[in-house]
Amino acid sequence: MKYIHIFLFSLLSIGVFLFLPHQADATNGLTGDVVDFAPSSNWHTWIVRNASANSGRGQTFMTGPSTNAISSIALKVCRTTNFTQPKTLTMCSTPTNGWYGGCQNPIATRQFSAQELNTLIPYDANCPANNEGGNTDGTYYKWSVFTFATPATVTPNTSYFFLLNSAQASDNEINTTLATIYNNCNYLGSSADYTNGRTYYYKGFQQVAEATSCDMLFKVFSADPIIIPFDITSPVTSQEIINDTWVTVTGTCPINGTNRIGFTDDCLGFEEIEYETACVEHKFSAQFYHTSLSDRIIAREKNSVSGDCVDYDNLMDYITVSGIEFVDGYPEDWYFNFGIYNDYDIVINSPSFDTLLSLPRGTTEKAFSFGFRFPTSSLNNLTFKITQYDHNGNVTSENFHTRTLASMADTNDYTVTLTGGTDTIHYVVQLLENSTLKRQYPFGIHVSDFTFVANPDEQDYFFPRIVEELRNKIVFNYYFAFHDGFYNLFNGQYSSPSLGALDITFKSVSGNGQYNIDMKIFSASDPRVRAFASGIRPYVVALLWLSFATYVVFRVTHLFSDNE
Repeated sequence: MKYIHIFLFSLLSIGVFLFLPHQADATNGLTGDVVDFAPSSNWHTWIVRNASANSGRGQTFMTGPSTNAISSIALKVCRTTNFTQPKTLTMCSTPTNGWYGGCQNPIATRQFSAQELNTLIPYDANCPANNEGGNTDGTYYKWSVFTFATPATVTPNTSYFFLLNSAQASDNEINTTLATIYNNCNYLGSSADYTNGRTYYYKGFQQVAEATSCDMLFKVFSADPIIIPFDITSPVTSQEIINDTWVTVTGTCPINGTNRIGFTDDCLGFEEIEYETACVEHKFSAQFYHTSLSDRIIAREKNSVSGDCVDYDNLMDYITVSGIEFVDGYPEDWYFNFGIYNDYDIVINSPSFDTLLSLPRGTTEKAFSFGFRFPTSSLNNLTFKITQYDHNGNVTSENFHTRTLASMADTNDYTVTLTGGTDTIHYVVQLLENSTLKRQYPFGIHVSDFTFVANPDEQDYFFPRIVEELRNKIVFNYYFAFHDGFYNLFNGQYSSPSLGALDITFKSVSGNGQYNIDMKIFSASDPRVRAFASGIRPYVVALLWLSFATYVVFRVTHLFSDNE
């Protein structure tokens, strides 16, 4: 049901709620407080026209035996052009003369702007030519629900009147605009569906006609026929969001008011939420700072009793986005996030280096071999692009190199020659699919003052020949064996675990009796736990290295003992 509400809200315009009636199935199932129409004969008539004809139309009706309030009125309507002026819906006890707004003493009123009306009412130039009465939507005429800002208190089994009209003469439309379906009016039938039913025509300030045996097709609701859900509508689940940036979060909310809604990214941190966002006309919008510590965006209503991301009252919602690091300048905005994409990657086959390649003095360029990982079906849509920056981060070549992957002879070994300088030259490599960024990262190329340089991943030692000689000596062989093992242990390339990989949870029973709640016991992804672990890591590493060094010392001294 929650996702049905999300779909319905995408069809709402501005206002307390405005329902788009071209979604036929949505209103067909709504039953009003008054008996629904099932007329045997019907035709169309105009509600709003220009000043020389009808500028409004109203309808009397009698409330049902249990109707104590009226919140909404639905009309089966169709427009033939766009509205250019607002229209006003009013409700009162009896129709009166001399009021564009509808009633001399209205008990409920609301003005709808031209934009709201154009969104609310379906358009079709041919709608006046069709006979589409009845309780369900037709091909052209649809049920449009108009809601007052505040429900009007009424008495059961009592006659009332509503009118849709221009509020003043300047609000009249310049052409025939809005048509509705009526029952029996031209057929001398009876108004059996609505006791005391009667329509009234208005032109200017005067009530000019009435029809005792004619009813507009309408429904009356004591409460909103469509529930406004509490939902995050933007961003959407799995949407790529840049980490450590402000994100605009929008959604729908059932309770209007200031300081109603707050945000967090921590399911265990609801007590820290600050409720500073307003719910205005059942919508909210606010800025939320999305960090790299969590991929959740949580919105919560002030009165919600939800907890641990479990929504008990439909006043909390959360989505999980895909956090990405984005190259957006230099140098402080360049980030390295090599393990984030599972399906797309750019691999530098050679040369081997970390984030900065050092070239020996006198060298100006280096051939790079790139390889690519991507879904096979995406090959024809992928482009490899390189942008060049100077040492100050200024773009020197926006399209330094661009090539489609489909045009490469070998996507596992594609060569591009890049230049370096005594002032480091930076490059950003990108993999795009139909202009959508899928993978990127930066690196630099620097020309050294030395005639020989060794990049850390190309040479394990600065004096490789000496190392090879020492390896032949059994005393040093122990050292190199353990050194290489420990070096690989702490410097190996491993896939990055997810933030929640070490979180410990157990299953529990939810409010609806289903065994489907994950109760978190230990959260390794909690910022406090991560900060503590990061703080003690250097000491753990130091302890391991100290143990290794102690072992080597004892092992070497044992070689020269009397027993050897």
